[in-house]
Amino acid sequence: MITHTMPNRFSNLSGFSHSRVPLRETTRYTSSLHAIMGYSQGFCPLFPLDTSSVGSPPACYGASPGFLTGTWPTRKSPYLPLPQGGSDPFMNCPAHFKSFRSRLKGKLKRLEQCGAVTFRSYTTDYQDALTQFFALESSGWKGSTGSSIALNLTLIRFYSLIAEECARRGTLRIYSLLLDSKPIAMHFGLLMSGGYYAPKVAYDERFAKFSPGQLLVKHVISDLCQHGATRYDFLGPRAVWKSVWTDHVREHQNCYIFKPTFKGRCLYALSIRGGSLVRRCRHRLRGDPQEIAASHMHTRTQGS
Repeated sequence: MITHTMPNRFSNLSGFSHSRVPLRETTRYTSSLHAIMGYSQGFCPLFPLDTSSVGSPPACYGASPGFLTGTWPTRKSPYLPLPQGGSDPFMNCPAHFKSFRSRLKGKLKRLEQCGAVTFRSYTTDYQDALTQFFALESSGWKGSTGSSIALNLTLIRFYSLIAEECARRGTLRIYSLLLDSKPIAMHFGLLMSGGYYAPKVAYDERFAKFSPGQLLVKHVISDLCQHGATRYDFLGPRAVWKSVWTDHVREHQNCYIFKPTFKGRCLYALSIRGGSLVRRCRHRLRGDPQEIAASHMHTRTQGS
């Protein structure tokens, strides 16, 4: 099923930025789109796209003849295809992962010297685990900057509702790495249609030297392969700690439609034509930030 992504009311929430909608249902939004364009000030910012699923984004929205369309690259989201049939869960990881895997084994052994290390996953009876996740996420830099879920009642209600509904559907996966029965790394994850999504992760920064988040990722990948999952989707933009695990990325773009008016054409020329030129020049001089992050994957890892 070919899909595209559409913004929803929670578009400011990390990891749940968009709802996936079958492409064949796009036409029922077209008339509404044209109505919006009638009142817009020259352009309409449209839908973020997964370009691995949609080949020619502007054509997908049925813009009327004369309307100008353009796309703007936004992020490259890493994902890892998971092997089937009992193969090595990490066979699709990059070549450099072999040395990183050996270092992880050493970190796990050193962590075990600090206490009893266990891994757990929760699909039902998750309430205590969810409370632990909120507390763990708030214990680090997100708590000190005021951006953690636990400090926002709206976010607490949102993620609690997500957990409740996903648990009812059997798609909730809360993973935890525990040291002496206390969580030091956790995933708020979802397993849907063979894909695992980790919109929220957290780890105890006091144990950063052991890379608890990476140890948990390793366990999660192994567990997913045992349950027949086909991919691990890291979500969000490229980052060093993600690039350790995979070279595969999904490229996303925003799609815009401009009215065929003088103002619309000026906005199109400035934002799409001119903006693309500025972007290319900046990347030539300073490099693509996401590509730079990937190039440093050999020299840096993070705890989560």
